[in-house]
Amino acid sequence: MKEGGADADLVSPASGVTPLYLAVQFGHLNVTKVLVEEGGAEVDKENTDRGNTALQRASQVRDSTKTKCL
Repeated sequence: MKEGGADADLVSPASGVTPLYLAVQFGHLNVTKVLVEEGGAEVDKENTDRGNTALQRASQVRDSTKTKCL
């Protein structure tokens, strides 16, 4: 991902959230792993909409698999 110039921490101007946050929210474990392991996504990067992080969201949805991944 990084080699191609992709920014795994890019906050969407429309929604104010990061790709990692969305992957966690919608249960996409494989995408979550790729963003963290290959993209270097920051698990504690705050969204601009409410200041939440992907790690906080994983704990809110009580998904231990995603929380451990982060």
